[in-house]
Amino acid sequence: TCGGEGGADAVYRIDLEERSLVNVATVAPHDVRMYLREGSCVSGSEVYCAVNDFSTTPLEAGTYYLFVDGDTPTAKGDYTLAVSLTPALIPANDVCDDAIELALEEGESQVSFTGSTLYALDQHSSFCGGDGGPDVVHSFTATPGQTLVFEATSPEFSPILHLYQDACAETGGVTCSFDGTITTQLITQPVTFWVAVDSAEEKGWGEYTLTVTAQ
Repeated sequence: TCGGEGGADAVYRIDLEERSLVNVATVAPHDVRMYLREGSCVSGSEVYCAVNDFSTTPLEAGTYYLFVDGDTPTAKGDYTLAVSLTPALIPANDVCDDAIELALEEGESQVSFTGSTLYALDQHSSFCGGDGGPDVVHSFTATPGQTLVFEATSPEFSPILHLYQDACAETGGVTCSFDGTITTQLITQPVTFWVAVDSAEEKGWGEYTLTVTAQ
C-alpha cells in the first residue's frame, strides 16, 4: 500500500517467538518501500508498510515476511538492512478480568495509581474515541453517599476514559471522557465501576496516573 510496483524486490523471513515490535531501517541509493506480510509470503495480509524505516505496533508470535522494494525498474542496487526486535509484554491489567482495583483507605477521600499502557492491546472504545489505541483497566467499588471523580493524566499521551458499571463492557457503559476526567452522579447504592484508560492514537501509550476522589 506504500508503493513498490514495478521495482525489483527482495524478501526476508522473520520468525517471532514472542509478541514483539519489529524495527527496520535501510540505507540505499533510492527510497525503499518496505512491507510486512503475515503467515504467507505470497498471500499473507499486509500488517505494515513504510518508506525507508519503520517500527511496528506489537505483533503476535508467528511468521512474517519482510519485503525490500523499489518503485521503478531503475530503483535498485546495493542496500544495507537493519532489523531488530523489541519484546512487547502486555501490561498486567490489560483485560477486565485482571483489572487493578483502587480502594480508599479508611478516613481517606482520594486514591491514586501510577502505571503504564505500554504495548497494551486495544479492547475498549466509545463515542469519545479510543478505537485503535492501547488501553488498560481498573476497578473501584463505591458506597452510597459518594460522588466520584475519576481523573487520568499522562506526560506521554492524552488519556481517554471509558467508565462502565455492573459489567466491564460497552453494554455496561456509563459515560466516557475526551479529556481524562469523569464525575459521577451521587451514588445511592453500592456499585462497582470499571474504568479503562485509553488513547486515540495507535502508539498513544506510556505512563499514566489514575486518581479517584470521593466527594
